[in-house]
Amino acid sequence: MPLVNADRLRYEMHTRGLLGGELAHMAGIDANTLSRALCGRPVTVRTLRRITTALLTQPPLRVTTDLIAKPDA
Repeated sequence: MPLVNADRLRYEMHTRGLLGGELAHMAGIDANTLSRALCGRPVTVRTLRRITTALLTQPPLRVTTDLIAKPDA
C-alpha cells in the first residue's frame, strides 16, 4: 500500500480551501481513512486514486497558492 506525502496532501487541500471532511466526502471515503492519509499512514491504491480524483475536480485558488508555502519534495 502506498504512503501518502501528508505535507503535500495538506498543501493541496489548503490551496483548494478544503477541510478534511469536505475532501473525504468528495472522494467518497470515510473521514477516518483521510485522517490516516494525513498522518502519513499507508492507504490502498483505490483510496489514493479517489483522493487524487477529488482534488483534481476542485482547482486550486490562485491567490492561495501564492500565499501558502509549498512543502519540500
